[in-house]
Amino acid sequence: MFDLNDVAAQALKKQVEDAVSGKIQNLEVLVNGTEVTVRGDVQSADDKQSALALVQNVSGISKIISGISVLDEVKAAEEAANTYTVKAGDTLWAIAQNQLGNGADYMKIYEANKDVIGSNPDLIKVGMELKIPK
Repeated sequence: MFDLNDVAAQALKKQVEDAVSGKIQNLEVLVNGTEVTVRGDVQSADDKQSALALVQNVSGISKIISGISVLDEVKAAEEAANTYTVKAGDTLWAIAQNQLGNGADYMKIYEANKDVIGSNPDLIKVGMELKIPK
């Protein structure tokens, strides 16, 4: 006999692994219901952003927990100062208000993150890592 939850978790894990194949070294994907933890190593913060964008485009995920390590830590520290990880209850307006000082600047954040967010700026997910423009 097989467990449908286990089958669904394995299918989701395979989708994530296929999405980031070759992008993350030492890849480990853990699935808990619709929450996915992705661990591994990348060369730069841009590579991390790119890999997480691929994961965020996998359907069926409600939350992404990143355990991705950036091998180029100096560059990562500089780039991390210009990123924001979406939390429960966040909106682009609130993020813009907090990070840029004006909620009306939310489209600046959206434009910088279309590849991560997709076509609808109202559909951001917990765990998305957004670039904050200067």
